[in-house]
Amino acid sequence: MKNYLNNKLNWSTKDQIQQSEAVLEKQEVTTRNKNWILYLFFILIGSFFYLHIYIPLDNHSFVKAKKLHIQEKEKRTKALNAIKEYSKGTIYYDEYLKYKVSTQNAWNELLTEKENQKLFIFDSLHQFLERFGLTLVIFVGALFNLIRSFYREPYVIFPKVVNAYILSISVFYFFWIFQKFQDVSKVSYILITLFSAFLISVAVYLATKRRKLYVDRIKADMIELAKKAIKDSQIEKRPEMIDFIEKLVKK
Repeated sequence: MKNYLNNKLNWSTKDQIQQSEAVLEKQEVTTRNKNWILYLFFILIGSFFYLHIYIPLDNHSFVKAKKLHIQEKEKRTKALNAIKEYSKGTIYYDEYLKYKVSTQNAWNELLTEKENQKLFIFDSLHQFLERFGLTLVIFVGALFNLIRSFYREPYVIFPKVVNAYILSISVFYFFWIFQKFQDVSKVSYILITLFSAFLISVAVYLATKRRKLYVDRIKADMIELAKKAIKDSQIEKRPEMIDFIEKLVKK
């Protein structure tokens, strides 16, 4: 009877273990599937950032309307030239020539001032700071979160991928602000930004790993020192000292 109960208990324990393993395996599969869904969703969202590169600046209807306007403008210019030719020798034509010269001089001065206030590819300092400031905030935020994820979630990949991709977007904008790669293909442009973000991520990983090793070494030294301090301390003071050292090591 005793053996029967023991066997039954063992079977029950085995069943519970198998059920627990099945539940854990199911949870692991569910978590893995959720992670893949998150990755796919993020890739889909992220692709929208580069989508505009492959879409024409103007749609077909706009191009057609613009072409029609240019054609009509040419007709108007021909008609205007005929009027000018007809009015030559009159006081109105002389006045027109006078204002034509002054208008051209004003236009040249405007172009000069416009060129003087340009900064990189932007028409003014205002536009530059608007784009640069936004890009800088995105870059610093992504870099901060990337460093934070290496410290707080060293084995979780998803936040690192997300922040690395956001870094690539900010790097893309930095390249666009300071130097347009007009002599390379669009694919090369994207690869350059992704590679730059990868290098930054690797640098962050190495820096955080080095600091973590340094901190771990300090903690190990503190533990050794604590062991010696506890050993040499009075017996009634040891629990208090252990609590103090545990709090110190956890910081």
